[in-house]
Amino acid sequence: MSDDLITATCTVCGTGIHWIECPTGGWWAHEVHPADHHDAATLVEVEEDMTNDGWWITVGIKGGAA
Repeated sequence: MSDDLITATCTVCGTGIHWIECPTGGWWAHEVHPADHHDAATLVEVEEDMTNDGWWITVGIKGGAA
């Protein structure tokens, strides 16, 4: 899923955020870092699965569309 950008809207400030896939576990990030430095927050749940090598891969979004 590495070529597909998963996006959502931050529930704190209403701006765009995107999912950053990482082998040690992904996270949400703002497209433009907010002035108050809050963390990106969303109700969108991303599904990850662990490979046989112990790395996390993004599978998709739980429950459907973002």
